[in-house]
Amino acid sequence: MKSIQKLFKAYYLVIIMLRTQNAILETRIGKYSRDSVLVTETGRDYCVPDQFNPRVEQAWNDVLAKADSLIAQGKRKGRPFSGPLYRLDSHANHDDMMHLALSKTDFKASIGTNWEAGLHPAYMAELKSYGQEVSDERAAFADALAGCAVIETMKDGKPVVIVGVRSHEQDEYPLSLHVPGTVGNRKAFEEKSLRFDPFQAIVSDVLERELCLTSDDIQDIYITGLIRNSHTEKPELTYGIELNPQIDFDTIRTRRFEKAQMRAEHFKIMGLGKEEVVNLLNGTQNPNDSSSIDHLPLSEKEKEAIKNHLSEREKLVVNTNNWWVPPGEIALVLYLANKGVNIRQELPYLRF
Repeated sequence: MKSIQKLFKAYYLVIIMLRTQNAILETRIGKYSRDSVLVTETGRDYCVPDQFNPRVEQAWNDVLAKADSLIAQGKRKGRPFSGPLYRLDSHANHDDMMHLALSKTDFKASIGTNWEAGLHPAYMAELKSYGQEVSDERAAFADALAGCAVIETMKDGKPVVIVGVRSHEQDEYPLSLHVPGTVGNRKAFEEKSLRFDPFQAIVSDVLERELCLTSDDIQDIYITGLIRNSHTEKPELTYGIELNPQIDFDTIRTRRFEKAQMRAEHFKIMGLGKEEVVNLLNGTQNPNDSSSIDHLPLSEKEKEAIKNHLSEREKLVVNTNNWWVPPGEIALVLYLANKGVNIRQELPYLRF
């Protein structure tokens, strides 16, 4: 038994080097339960360094202008606002525990530093240079901590996971493939004088608000890793959530259509089995090829609608080298690894 455990741990230590085109894993993968994640709030407020404030203002104004254009076209209902978020100050793995140290930031700062830097390499270099000057490489970045979840349910008696196509309304990664996610809403915890709970955050923002599920619908929930977006260098927790057998995909789709408050995040969701996920990941690495949509379990009308939406993606700035939101793609890779799929063999595009 001990030799098997050693081999298991050695495998996961190797996987720490996992990279996709757009993201890198920064922790060992596995199943981090509530008891395996320690969160410390520093109470510090992140402030954009003075010399970068004009760039942040311009980036934010660009986001508002884009939103106004979509509103005028009837494709969006309201303007974005700079909501309070959590900033990842540092992280570490010790004795199979994940340690996260968090401070305070907001959405505007995240757009004006991480997102904008992902679009403009010269600006990224300026932000990093500032960090070197003050002996803190992340000092100029908002580094807002987000999260996304691979949610496993049942469809026609077989396990599937939920994959969606993000809508026009999204300020980050519109019309890209993704799994349900959250931005880590700090206000929701501060209003109740609560400390940040990464598990409650994903339940409240994803299961309850978008999919109309509750904590009672969950059979298991865990964190699979902490990743960093290679373009924006923004950190994100990736989760695995397994639902109770009676909550199948059709139930989720019906509840979401009837009641969801955040349907705008994904204009379409799909239930895909492991083999379908593998094929979709392999088939969507070329941003100029949408042919893999033909193999999805959808009607011809639905496939055409997605292709038409994705064709508009070429006109938008998306900060990714393929069809995926970077954290969503690697979250699915980690899910497959946890389910025993040989990702080295089945996903040959990965780098280790």
